[in-house]
Amino acid sequence: MSFCNQLASYAQRIWDESLGDLARSPLPELLDDFRRVWGDFKEFKTRCYGELPSGTYSYYESVFSIALLKLSVAIEDKVGGREVQDEYVRFAVEMFTPDEKNAIKELERFSGIDPRVTSPEVLADIIVSRRGEVYQLVKEAVGKQYVNLADVVESWSKVYRISDSIRRGLIVRYEARFRNVVEAVKRLLDQQPAWLKRLFSEYEEALLSSAEVRAEFERAFGEVYGKELATLRELVEVLERERSSLLDRLNALSERAASREAEARALEEELARLRREYEDLRGRYLETLKMWEDRARELESLRSKLAEKERELEEMARREGELTAAREALEAEVERLRSTVAEYERRAEEYRREKEELMLELRAMEDKVSTLERSLRGELKGHLVTAEEAAMLELLFVEKLRSKLKEVPVVFRTPWGEVSVSRWSYERVEYERLEQDVGVPRNASVVLGYRSRGLLGLGEERVIEVRGVYLSHVDTLKKQGFDSQPATLGDLLRILRNTLGTSGGGSRFTLIGIASPTGWDESAIKYAAGGEYSLVFRDAVVILVDLVKNEAIYPKSLPVPYMDRYARMFLPEVRADEEAYVERVIKDLCDEAKVKAPDNPVFLYRDLLERVRGVSALSLMRVMYRYREEKRIEVREIKGEKVVICRSTGGR
Repeated sequence: MSFCNQLASYAQRIWDESLGDLARSPLPELLDDFRRVWGDFKEFKTRCYGELPSGTYSYYESVFSIALLKLSVAIEDKVGGREVQDEYVRFAVEMFTPDEKNAIKELERFSGIDPRVTSPEVLADIIVSRRGEVYQLVKEAVGKQYVNLADVVESWSKVYRISDSIRRGLIVRYEARFRNVVEAVKRLLDQQPAWLKRLFSEYEEALLSSAEVRAEFERAFGEVYGKELATLRELVEVLERERSSLLDRLNALSERAASREAEARALEEELARLRREYEDLRGRYLETLKMWEDRARELESLRSKLAEKERELEEMARREGELTAAREALEAEVERLRSTVAEYERRAEEYRREKEELMLELRAMEDKVSTLERSLRGELKGHLVTAEEAAMLELLFVEKLRSKLKEVPVVFRTPWGEVSVSRWSYERVEYERLEQDVGVPRNASVVLGYRSRGLLGLGEERVIEVRGVYLSHVDTLKKQGFDSQPATLGDLLRILRNTLGTSGGGSRFTLIGIASPTGWDESAIKYAAGGEYSLVFRDAVVILVDLVKNEAIYPKSLPVPYMDRYARMFLPEVRADEEAYVERVIKDLCDEAKVKAPDNPVFLYRDLLERVRGVSALSLMRVMYRYREEKRIEVREIKGEKVVICRSTGGR
């Protein structure tokens, strides 16, 4: 308890100071005070909640709130209406509403009647004299019913934007100030009853009824704080669970960082290979360009010769009109030359088209080199998958999900209770891309729904819908043949807008699983796992799936029933025995290849497919992906045949 008292001591000092005293402090000093009080307040709520009696905790919470409000008003006065560039100054100024600031400014004006400044005896003498600034403050306080401060502040909170913590703090901080007026009036009633009744007859009832008002306020105050105390305890428990979850995720990220070095080496080799291919393509392009320029110069020369021949023939025709045979021969020569020119023009057009095709191929190769360079620098955070692998993962995800959902009954926790689905009302498969390209995914969505109308088929229609969405970068896969960019928060929000655009209220429950072959970036994971927001609602649950890692992403810290069961619906089944069998087959094939060619062990990919026949495609893909990342193997295509180059297949 002494630690909590010490935490609140600095805020208590600000609580006791007036706005006038704070206004004389320079802006940097006010900002330092604001940072310290704000930091102490956050630590107080974390460490002292449940340690102090509820009344003591509520009092200190009021002290912190009023201290921060006073500092905010003083900082705003220092800024003086100018545009604020400093983010922290803007945060301090905008923490409280204008109504809250106006309320404390109004009550601070009556510092002259505070019992620590003016005792009840002195205040009674001032009232008798009926002169001076303090006397005017007394009249104004009585006229505005501030002697019943609890009722006044309560009425303010119903009309203006004043939070509960500020409302309680204003009453706790300033009620004694106006009670001082009541005490002074009581003394005068004892000393000069007739005189004071004539002077304050219009205010007497309001002054003497403040005790009853305060008792009513304390009762309401206790009820409100009791409710908020329970809410804050629940909040502390939730925050503690989130802290544990964040620590687990931090450990996982540390382990992932250790594996980046191997990936970087693999990308360096791939980058070197693409650079060699790029230089070869660039050389062929320059050679073709030179040939095209030579043909263009030759064509221009032929055109000049043709023009000269035409002039000669015209001259000869005028001079030697009788030599018909010679003229026909020359005309035939001209026709031949024209045919030659047309042929060269056709070839020039072919060279031009070939040049444009090579330019497009060159740009595509430059894009691939650029992508791998960014991946080498660590700018690409996702899994590297080919278009063919992405299409296979899409087919596996859709078929596995449909198979699991048809294993009825399936139990769901909905807003209207627990529901067991034994038969689906409708089923459909939707595609983001209508056109179908071989070896490229179409971003399919499988949807199964169940409709019911309560007891005896009456009442409002209720719908349970399960939607599995496959999310890949189709344009990138189609253009480059591979993709390593993880799905982003923007991709996630686009799908949520399309699937959760209209809410069904209490009559609809939606379960959505969004699967990505390249994984998810950090912002999407934080968003879905509850780092910033939670995608677990009363009538909708959203789960992200990393297909290569076979991992479901959702806020595991939330005590939501059936979440683990929901997550397993969208995860394809991974069989460890199948993956171990694939690893043994690859090792055997590499051993056989090393016997045949120790310096360059290679085996055909179709031999691997033949030996692992009957193994699921997902198990084969996961092992091949893991071995490529660990630089154990390399897959290439040589003369139209896919081969596997053995690098290292030692024990993991």
